[in-house]
Amino acid sequence: MDKPLTSKRILFVSSDPSDRSRLRLAEERREISLELRIAGYDKIPMQDIGAARTSDIQRALLDFSPQIVHFSGHGTGSDGLVFQDLTGHSKLVNGQALANLFGAFSNEGLECVVLNACYSDEQAKLIAERVNFVVGMSEEIKDSAAIAFSVGFYQAIGAGRSVDLAYELGRIAIQTAGFPEHLTPVLYKEGQLVYEYQKPQIDEPPTICPPGAEEVTSNIAEACQEAYPEDIRLIKWHMNKDEDITILFRERRRGWYFQMTLLENATGKWESVNRVSPLFLPLLQPDEFAWHKLTEVASSEDWYAMDEIVRLGLEHTESTIHLVNRFTVGEPVLENAMETFGIYVPDEHLLPAFLFLNKAKGLLLISYFKHPDGFAKENMLCDDTTNECRIFSSLKEAQKSLEIKLS
Repeated sequence: MDKPLTSKRILFVSSDPSDRSRLRLAEERREISLELRIAGYDKIPMQDIGAARTSDIQRALLDFSPQIVHFSGHGTGSDGLVFQDLTGHSKLVNGQALANLFGAFSNEGLECVVLNACYSDEQAKLIAERVNFVVGMSEEIKDSAAIAFSVGFYQAIGAGRSVDLAYELGRIAIQTAGFPEHLTPVLYKEGQLVYEYQKPQIDEPPTICPPGAEEVTSNIAEACQEAYPEDIRLIKWHMNKDEDITILFRERRRGWYFQMTLLENATGKWESVNRVSPLFLPLLQPDEFAWHKLTEVASSEDWYAMDEIVRLGLEHTESTIHLVNRFTVGEPVLENAMETFGIYVPDEHLLPAFLFLNKAKGLLLISYFKHPDGFAKENMLCDDTTNECRIFSSLKEAQKSLEIKLS
């Protein structure tokens, strides 16, 4: 097939530092390449920079003169995009620096910048003052949705269509794939926001706090956000006998649960100490990225149910949480699952499964996260004291029943 006359030179920039959660960047690059090949690009006019540093981008802009620059990696909101230093660790680059860099090439043929990274809207807005078309992400976007957007976007670009249409088809590709983030990408055209993201109003349970301290919760959340610069959900806080503040929160991007302590030092200044919740740690072993990948399809309702399950586990200290998979039970799965965890796994394809155990009260909750009907669509709560086992199709319903039995 002949290469279309409208072919664009594309610079694909990826950055996945070793001190950040891993992303599926190679898969995204492969999908973009595939769409361009299908569209008839002979030798794909796309240059690839992995483990990117800003000096690499400047050199490629000079050598390659791209019309589209596509960045795939981590974003941190106002702090900037995450590139890499000489050691492979994170190096933040702010939006103004990026705007100056890309703006310098706007008269050299650079037409469009795509920032396929969480919370990159602030950088997109600044770059849009210098470059005609800029796409950014207004919220967190999971790997699967980010890849779906790229597929839809570059299908249109490969077919010689406009950036406007490519943007719309990228959003539609997210929606038709069944992911909820189709409202997350935003487009700036000639410095103006074409589509304004409206954050969906979610019926989120209120933060659990000491009676009468509801007004203080916003201050606690602000202190958490300053100490931990990621989008979080504050689940619970309380003040202990030493008047230190103990906090449980979930980092939304990876779904990790953290415990934070705010304590007042001798000078009256508040300091923070945070760590991954010990109760949650078994879910990150042996592969800390498996949890994020496994929960990519969890709904908001599922996440809130898990928030409450983790909270209940911390409040009832005899509780444990595990992830049951082939690594933990080995082969044959059915027999070893019973021997290792005392649970019956009817089909090894349901693994991995989430397990909450409280031996003191004889309670076991097992959620089959890989159920064929969807994420956590089969949840079994067993009560040894009553010899009762109930099946729930909703993790939230199972959590509510567990909470009643633990109370």
